Amino acid sequence: MSRMCIERMLHIRDIRVISAAKLTQRRTWHNTIFFRHGPSRDRLAVRRADFQRETLLALQVASQKLLRTTGAINHQDTTAFRQTGKWQRQQLINDLSDEHLRQTTETMLLASRVRDEEVRTLADTLRSHTSRVVVSLSASDAESRMSAAADTQEALIKRIGQLIRELDDANRDRCVCCIIPHFSRVVEPLFVLAIE
Repeated sequence: MSRMCIERMLHIRDIRVISAAKLTQRRTWHNTIFFRHGPSRDRLAVRRADFQRETLLALQVASQKLLRTTGAINHQDTTAFRQTGKWQRQQLINDLSDEHLRQTTETMLLASRVRDEEVRTLADTLRSHTSRVVVSLSASDAESRMSAAADTQEALIKRIGQLIRELDDANRDRCVCCIIPHFSRVVEPLFVLAIE
């Protein structure tokens, strides 16, 4: 063999060794970064999921209370209408008015924290319907708005329930699978080195 052929063969072998070394170095670097930041990413993902879950549960309760106070205001107006024959000419009880304001605000604040666009839209629609019940011009208008608010709240509750189930399923899957990827990333570079 000529000297040039031998140099080429040595050069190719050196390139393979250098490539294997770079690959090993890259995998080691990747594993180092993963183990530094991977578990904190998992913890952050769990915290985000827990925050969304708690916010969704609180929004369910707040929307139910909002619909209940709206129903109480509507009942007070209907009772006064039967007695006086005039629609919404009486003053609301202060506690009822304050509670309605508090529940409207809480529903708005909780909805703004939710990631799901459909939940935010349904919560805004619910608030819109409940505020229109309070300022409606007739008993029939108030009744139709109250019915629309109840339908919207039912759709909101169903959507929130679906999202909570999805979050719980994702959380359960994350807890089962998070150990396996960590283990395989440690073993893989060692296995590659043993083959080389």
